[in-house]
Amino acid sequence: MPPDLLIEGYAHPHRIPVQINKIIVDTLEPAWRRNVLAFELLGKAAKGLSDAPIEKLLDRRFASGHIDEQLLRRLGTAAVIEGDPVLSRKKQRVRYWASYFADYETQADIGIEQPSNWLASHPRIRTAIRRIEHWTMRAGLDGIKEKVLVFGTYTAPLRCLRDCLNARSLLRQIGNGLPARRGGLSLELIRYELQQMVEEGVAPSALAHLRMGELDVRLIEAAKSWERLRQNLAATITDDWVCDEMRISDRRADSISTVTEYAREHVIFDALAQGENPATSPEERKSRAKGVLKALIAAQSGYGEDREAEDIQSAESMLDRITALISSERSPEGDAGGHVSHASSTPAVYLGGGVSAVSQRLIQARFNEKNSNPTVLICQSVVGREGLNLHKACRVVLLFHPEWNPAVVEQQIGRVDRIGSRWEKLATAWRENGGEPEEFPRIVVEALCFSGTYDEYQTDQLNRRMAELKAQLFGEFASDIEVSDEVSEILREKGIDFSPRR
Repeated sequence: MPPDLLIEGYAHPHRIPVQINKIIVDTLEPAWRRNVLAFELLGKAAKGLSDAPIEKLLDRRFASGHIDEQLLRRLGTAAVIEGDPVLSRKKQRVRYWASYFADYETQADIGIEQPSNWLASHPRIRTAIRRIEHWTMRAGLDGIKEKVLVFGTYTAPLRCLRDCLNARSLLRQIGNGLPARRGGLSLELIRYELQQMVEEGVAPSALAHLRMGELDVRLIEAAKSWERLRQNLAATITDDWVCDEMRISDRRADSISTVTEYAREHVIFDALAQGENPATSPEERKSRAKGVLKALIAAQSGYGEDREAEDIQSAESMLDRITALISSERSPEGDAGGHVSHASSTPAVYLGGGVSAVSQRLIQARFNEKNSNPTVLICQSVVGREGLNLHKACRVVLLFHPEWNPAVVEQQIGRVDRIGSRWEKLATAWRENGGEPEEFPRIVVEALCFSGTYDEYQTDQLNRRMAELKAQLFGEFASDIEVSDEVSEILREKGIDFSPRR
């Protein structure tokens, strides 16, 4: 990274300090506020009880969105073993708050009888959507829309976040008169997200006053438009063109057609990701298709853009591997119109433990491409924090479930903080163009937490440990407290200098 863009005395001067987006409990709807407080009180009541393991964890699980319908149904009847009279009152309190959730009728007003809507309405997911769209709906200094890398722990809320983001993207396409395809998204979720967008004041004007039956008609019309566009692409992105681009002489109909259809699908979705109509010039279509083929080749065989002549002889076996990869990436839900869907074609993609290594490389390659899907990569923490370079088109990280360990968080941020990163290119362009100091680009890290709860305690502990880590490794002091410039300068002068001797 250019040394003259750094601020001396700080461990990570090119990053904005972690911004905590607090979910203020007092501002939530009454039903959610009652549930947050009830789970907090249940968790606190259960602390110290060795025979109530589920109840002790529920406050953290609930704040993370990791509560399922079955657990809520049996929570009120969870047995707490009778025993020590000293703890009898504590056990009574546990039983009382557990019985609150046993009354299943009290949960109806937040849609808990419909698990998909309940989770989609979770305050953590709603806050994450707002923060993600704050970035993905705006362009960087280079005019290219920002991408966001999300890290979390629990699978169900991460998948729900993905589906909500994709439903909102679909609604924007329909509202703007663009082709669209529903994929595996449920009509129930699409309708719910339209309602949320209307309440937030961000729904496309063409959809703001639709009845639900009219929305269904719009979805069908958009799908037909999508299919007509796909057929029109057949004149530009042909089997012969794909063979020439990939230097393949063995033109087996089934295998080549699979790759060609995949390229056409992604050309459409990549254009839609930028809010553009894919009915552009043949040259633009082919340019996008080349990026798709490049990602397939990189994911399956490790080749870059240039391939030596002696490598061409392996192209036939590479074709078999690529078609196998495309097949493995197909969405099991399919599409209401009978079409095949692929994970990497959607605006938001979830990367979890069930994704194969080659599919991970393909998603990585697609995420590193500018002007392409996915624009949001949602990673399960253990899967995504190591071994993936996700820095070429992304500089924004959202910690959906902040970790306890600052070393893990550094690994997560390190996915976008690398040599040749998007941030470095933006910073270089800023310097060359004589940008204003307040416009200097930085790597952005945001986190979520419920204020006034155990969730906030965990986040505070993480920040304290990160400050200690920076002090021990880099000699950075008072990074997490407000001090005057004079005091800050004294601390830097008195601190340990770990710079190499000159």
